[in-house]
Amino acid sequence: MIAASVRIRSVRNKKLLIWNFMEELLKKYNKTSRRGGSTVFKIRDFESTKLPIFSMDEPFIFETLKEYERSRGFIRIHDGFVALTSKGVSQTKEGRKDWD
Repeated sequence: MIAASVRIRSVRNKKLLIWNFMEELLKKYNKTSRRGGSTVFKIRDFESTKLPIFSMDEPFIFETLKEYERSRGFIRIHDGFVALTSKGVSQTKEGRKDWD
């Protein structure tokens, strides 16, 4: 019963992280792309990675984001930086925000 509870909390926390992270990435992307700036961002600069439920669990954050990168292909992570991929940009332009 405890293992199931931990697993459910872990899945919920992953979804919470991904949803918040992707929404924040989209806002950053839209703001900087309109100004012609770089659309590559430091992962550590995202407020969504600093939510209290993730404090003290940096490995969880990076593992979750890397897993998401591999499974969905909406983001590209390299050396602590993240960017939307062309697939991720297409996803946002279609108006869909189905990040799961």
